[in-house]
Amino acid sequence: MSENLETKGRLSEGKLIAISMWAIGHYFAMGVANAYFSYFLTNVVYMDPGDMGTLMFVVRIASVCIVPFQGAFFQNHMRLPGWKKVGKYRMIAFVFAPLVALFSVFTFTAHPEFSDTAKFFYYLIFYFLFYWFYGFPQNAYQTMMPRVGNSYDTPRVTGHRAIFSSTAAVLYSVSCMP
Repeated sequence: MSENLETKGRLSEGKLIAISMWAIGHYFAMGVANAYFSYFLTNVVYMDPGDMGTLMFVVRIASVCIVPFQGAFFQNHMRLPGWKKVGKYRMIAFVFAPLVALFSVFTFTAHPEFSDTAKFFYYLIFYFLFYWFYGFPQNAYQTMMPRVGNSYDTPRVTGHRAIFSSTAAVLYSVSCMP
């Protein structure tokens, strides 16, 4: 009888793999965004390297400043008009994933014809929006992980995520080697 209760409600291997696939997407999305963006700005858009460094610094500092806002969103301290429950363990955070895709398209759209000032502010705005909206689905995924499955599934989910993260690191390293 106790064996039956312990095995009831376990996640299938397919569901574990689906849950763990986020690790590959996360690794590649942020790897490309961080590694390729500086190359993109200097060699495709022809932005001055000093401006590119300033832009990336400003976005990283701004992204640190928005973390309390994202925390308030996920801990349900912030209410949007007309919404009863928002935040931790709520699937609403995943609607931001299409916005991440949209802002990444704008971030990696070349506009070499813009003036230097226009380039700086265009890429500053869209790179910041990409970072900002990326945090919502990422944090939703991270906060929901402890709630997935039962006590038997928690180490299995953690192990699968570690395997997929390591695989992504190897694939990313091999694909980005010169």
